[in-house]
Amino acid sequence: MRRKIALFALSIIVIAAPIIVAATLIYAKLGVSLTNFVPFWYDELWHWHQTATFAEVGFNGGYYTLDEQIPVFDFSHYYTWGAWLYVYYGSVARFLDTNLTSFMFINIGTFLAATALFIGLVRPSFEKLLLLGAVLATFVPLLQYIPSNMPLVFQLSIAILISGGFYHLFTRQVSTRFVISATVLLLLAGLSRPTFAVFLFPLYVLASKERNWKTVLRAVAISVPLTALSATIFSLTSAPYPFLRTRLFLEAGTIGEKIAGIIEYLRLSSIWLRTEGDTLTFAMRYQILFLLALLLGWGAYLLWQRRRGQRKAQDTSPVLWEIAFHLFNLLGFYALTILFHEVLGGHDYRVMAPHLFISLTVLVAMRRRVLVLIMVLASLATFPALWTLLAVKDPNYNGIAQTQFIEWQPILADVLVYDPDVPNAWCNTLSVSEYYTRPFAGDAGLILATPSGIGISWLFNWEESERFTIPEVLKARYLMLHRDDFESWQERLNVRHMVDVQEGAIYDNLDSLCYMED
Repeated sequence: MRRKIALFALSIIVIAAPIIVAATLIYAKLGVSLTNFVPFWYDELWHWHQTATFAEVGFNGGYYTLDEQIPVFDFSHYYTWGAWLYVYYGSVARFLDTNLTSFMFINIGTFLAATALFIGLVRPSFEKLLLLGAVLATFVPLLQYIPSNMPLVFQLSIAILISGGFYHLFTRQVSTRFVISATVLLLLAGLSRPTFAVFLFPLYVLASKERNWKTVLRAVAISVPLTALSATIFSLTSAPYPFLRTRLFLEAGTIGEKIAGIIEYLRLSSIWLRTEGDTLTFAMRYQILFLLALLLGWGAYLLWQRRRGQRKAQDTSPVLWEIAFHLFNLLGFYALTILFHEVLGGHDYRVMAPHLFISLTVLVAMRRRVLVLIMVLASLATFPALWTLLAVKDPNYNGIAQTQFIEWQPILADVLVYDPDVPNAWCNTLSVSEYYTRPFAGDAGLILATPSGIGISWLFNWEESERFTIPEVLKARYLMLHRDDFESWQERLNVRHMVDVQEGAIYDNLDSLCYMED
């Protein structure tokens, strides 16, 4: 009984560890608590507002887009991250008070619950709990994004559940019910982040009683269509965005031109991996490279022992399959990230953080203590960089965005009126100059104070992409235009002034598609 109580108490401490460390770092750096957080940065504003819209009106809000380009399946009015994130966040927020901190605390609650489920799946000993606590308390992407309005913490929650599932695959023969349940969960996870569905492949390989090349080919045949289905649903319900992959695969050009473009893109990516990103991005790249080297060395040593007759095949094969999983998770997904996402500007940091986290937590579950402790020490070495970069969160806590929100909310509520009975979603959409999406230029509070249900489309001429340009005739009913943009576009505008805002005004667009179909 005493042992069970001690395990339970240690589990509570381990589960709470990353929240405690993140809150302590924020207090030490900025002198504030997590409860003072408000969204400020561009992506944070969009995530919060889309959550508030789904909580209020579900799929019946206005469009969230770039240059008014909507998803192929336009029942989804949500931005390039897809609708399904906000189905989750908005559904939870519907039962809570939707305030400026709600998204962050949904993240925290989700991660606490996922960690508790992981512990329930793994049933760790004292040693494993201590190893898990060390990983959670030092994993820098988690500590960096707990005090934020970003979905990375949600994705890390899914990642730790994936780790718990693969622990079962490595340690026992699983049932058909387990495989079906895991398939459903991975497909659902893939709707929020398509790469999660790629884990269907190792799921089917490791769930087989006999693991061989026939098993691998069968797993490919089953997993590829399911993964493609999940990715397709995500893509068709997400607003278009000019990622480099978009230009490579979707825009005009011959097959030869596309192949040449991909080759050039890979060449540029090899340069960006060496030159692009902040200190934490480079640190994670080196951590992944270091862990891959350790795993490859371990695998080579086991094969060498087996060839010398020092170990039997049945003893080494399970470990080699475990190592193969880590190589698939780290090396395979990095290749996918380079090809289908991008590493320019360090964009691989948030993409690869869940995969590094999966490998670390699987190593914990399998009690690979040496590898875990080496990686914990590597994480601790990056804490000075994390400490320095936490200064970027000051605008989330200095009260300016909250003051702007309070000032603008009653003003915008009078002019931007959500109407559930409009003929189309453009009647509940606000298109804004790019200026207002840059928090240090415009008032972050303008976006936050836009009433729930009003979608937001930002306007920007993407020079590298002919597809993404500001439309000649804007479809949204409401326009929030910087005065320079208004002067540039006024000859093609047919608008009625509604209210002045910082550096511009909000207009009623009389040429809106809303009015055209009324």
